[in-house]
Amino acid sequence: MRLFISFVCAFVLSAFLPGSSAWAAGAPELEAWKQQGDSAYLQKNYPQAVAAYQQYLKHNARNAAVYYNLGNCYYRLQDYPRAVLNYERTLRFSPGDADARFNLQLVRTKLEDQFGTKNEMFFVRWMDAWMNLHGADGWAKWGIGLFVATLALFLGYLFLRPVLWRKLTFFSSLVLFAFVVLANVFAAVQSARTEEPGRAVVMRAQPMRPSPSASARKVVDLHQGTAVDVEDTSVKGWVQVALSDGRVGWVEAAGLEFV
Repeated sequence: MRLFISFVCAFVLSAFLPGSSAWAAGAPELEAWKQQGDSAYLQKNYPQAVAAYQQYLKHNARNAAVYYNLGNCYYRLQDYPRAVLNYERTLRFSPGDADARFNLQLVRTKLEDQFGTKNEMFFVRWMDAWMNLHGADGWAKWGIGLFVATLALFLGYLFLRPVLWRKLTFFSSLVLFAFVVLANVFAAVQSARTEEPGRAVVMRAQPMRPSPSASARKVVDLHQGTAVDVEDTSVKGWVQVALSDGRVGWVEAAGLEFV
């Protein structure tokens, strides 16, 4: 039994510690850029707020709140492609941000491209929506909390005498441990998404082609602000992307900005 508990502890610690990310405090001048941006934003001086936030993000490129405010600034300046880009970046680092997700859907209604969504099984959409409730750190915390509850139930199984309670605590601990593993998987996926962006935004209108060649026939024209999934970056100067409706093709890398 002790060996089993030690194994479970080692598994959870090794699984969650690498996936968590800590925000390193910046220098006072770094915080000053953020305060300057916040002040300009509240005063509706959006160009000044944009400049200040961009200076901040040069030194701390993982702050979801700053990306959200920057997206709002660009939205009010009617620069919708950059608004999409920064809302997407907000969700990259904080996938559970409901305000950013709502604003992203709102700004998409103002774009020229209005592609549909590909058909997916309901449980795939449900699982993805559930996973996006939290980022890597959030799921890591859930995993640790569930593990503590699992361990408490397993200890109950070891020390309780009534057979009914022993069965109840044992099977309950197995169920909770399955959720620990699931939280671990979600944390790993969300951590991978923050480390390597899997999305990009079209910043220059261009055609999507079936192969990475300027002479290939055009599949569809992509306009500014369209967000795509990045599939392949192995061909120099080209990126294979997937549209929201499931179509896949190649576009020139120079016309994209990665999320």
